[in-house]
Amino acid sequence: MNRGLADSNIDYLVWMNKAEAERTLQDWRDGHRLELVTESTTHTAAARVEYRDAVNSVHYVDTITGLNIDISAGSLPTAEAATTFLHRANLMN
Repeated sequence: MNRGLADSNIDYLVWMNKAEAERTLQDWRDGHRLELVTESTTHTAAARVEYRDAVNSVHYVDTITGLNIDISAGSLPTAEAATTFLHRANLMN
């Protein structure tokens, strides 16, 4: 994650809770707006990137490790910046 955070002033919250990560991923799969969710190739991790009117939020969960990340709205200027962060942090493949 340090590589993803190195170039930006990103406000984020990180915590570990496997049950919550599993529940969140299932909610995303069952919910609406599936186009906002990108799952890893193993389907054990996913990110939900919402971007509208220059306000964005990024949520990431990993059901194996229990890693949960919430990045504050507005910390990343565009959806592309959010995707770049996820790749540079080696969270999404």
